[in-house]
Amino acid sequence: MVQERGNPLLRALDARLGPSLVFCAGLFKGRGRPPERPGSLAALCLGCIGDTILLSGPLADLAKAHPDCRITLFAGAANSGVARMIPAAAEVVALPLARPLAAAALLRAPGPFDALLDFGQWPRISALFSALAPAGFKAGFRTPGQHRHYAYHAAVEHRADRHEIDNFRALAALLGAEGRGAPVIAPPPAPPGGEPAPGRPFAVLHAFPGGSRSGMKEWPEERWLDLARALLGRGLEVLFSGGPSDAVRAEALADALGDPRARSVAGAPLDRTARLLQLAAVVVSVNTGIMHLAAALGAPLAALHGPTSVLRWGPLGQPERTISLAPGLSCAPCLHLGFEYGCRDNACMRDIGVDATLEAVDRLLAAHGEAAP
Repeated sequence: MVQERGNPLLRALDARLGPSLVFCAGLFKGRGRPPERPGSLAALCLGCIGDTILLSGPLADLAKAHPDCRITLFAGAANSGVARMIPAAAEVVALPLARPLAAAALLRAPGPFDALLDFGQWPRISALFSALAPAGFKAGFRTPGQHRHYAYHAAVEHRADRHEIDNFRALAALLGAEGRGAPVIAPPPAPPGGEPAPGRPFAVLHAFPGGSRSGMKEWPEERWLDLARALLGRGLEVLFSGGPSDAVRAEALADALGDPRARSVAGAPLDRTARLLQLAAVVVSVNTGIMHLAAALGAPLAALHGPTSVLRWGPLGQPERTISLAPGLSCAPCLHLGFEYGCRDNACMRDIGVDATLEAVDRLLAAHGEAAP
């Protein structure tokens, strides 16, 4: 399967051909008005895990505003797993973005819809799919410089001065959803017979961000090792989480510690990872989808932000269970949509120290029942 997220060819095609195709598609969109009582809604979120988790709150608001409305959530390969954990989505359809004709057929099959909301922020591909979908009313974001709004009957300004969940809420408000629901994720139960679990309190360390130029959001490996050694010294087991592509690096981190209480769970199914996050004494993660998942599940969380703004993309968990650590550099943060890096190294991540991170971890452990020095 062709990797979708961060694929340079797909990104280049989207940037070079997308605007013209979306503009042409918009010439045929006709007129549309938001339905007062929609019975069916298509929601497009073809991006990453973090966006999908944030979207779960506005989808819950939509379900509350229109309890008889059936919400079909269209996702990509990267985020379809977490999309299936959103209670408000009656159906989840995974679109093969590398095969546009097959994706378009899947998009049209459940319709027609009373309304369609495209929660994509910058890619033109979701705007093109919106143009092809059978829906009486279509809305999405008008994102500065991205030329993707022509296919919609109504467009909401995508703003850089508020948290992304508030951008999603503004789009949902077009259909009367006025709530302020927090992200809601419900992992499926463990399979019959249960799952192997650590024998003592454990920490989950997530070192691997996703997306293009993901290395810019990484914390140095030696700092993860220093942090892990300190956690082992506090009597915790240490689990390194990650996706299948992170398995080799996660195994290397665990092996470098030389302690049987440290191991990798990278490559585990997302639902298994979610259940581990729910049981963890503490989670430490860079700003990525697992960070948002841990926050939504209520795990004690220390989140490491470098180029990513806490105000724009910070975790939305219980405030007393979440601590965000940000660099002190004047150039940080620099990201809005996720590709506007201001430098070629990750000095902002290296500005976050182990001592500050461990202090945050100890505060979380002390506040939520685990031992701390």
